[in-house]
Amino acid sequence: MKAKIVMRDGLPLMVIRPADPEKAIRIAKEAAEANDAERLANLVDEVGADTYTFVGYATHGKRIVDESGKPIGETQPGDSFVTVRLTN
Repeated sequence: MKAKIVMRDGLPLMVIRPADPEKAIRIAKEAAEANDAERLANLVDEVGADTYTFVGYATHGKRIVDESGKPIGETQPGDSFVTVRLTN
C-alpha cells in the first residue's frame, strides 16, 4: 500500500538520520528545555550535517517511504525532518 508523502511549503519532507543519534537527542532536549528555537532550527548543523544520511520521505505517522510511496522503514529516535529547495 502506497503512503502519501508529507509536503511542507510545497516540498517533500525528507527523513535524515545522524550517525550519532544520542548526540542529536541530547542537543534537541537541551534546546527545548532552554526554549531555544534558533538552536533547535540549527540542530542538523550543530550535530554535524555531514554525519546525516538520507533515509527516505516522511508520512503521517512513523512510516518512511521511497519516492513512489512504497514503505521502506520507520522513523527512529534522533531522526530529523528537512526540506530542501535547490537553487542555481
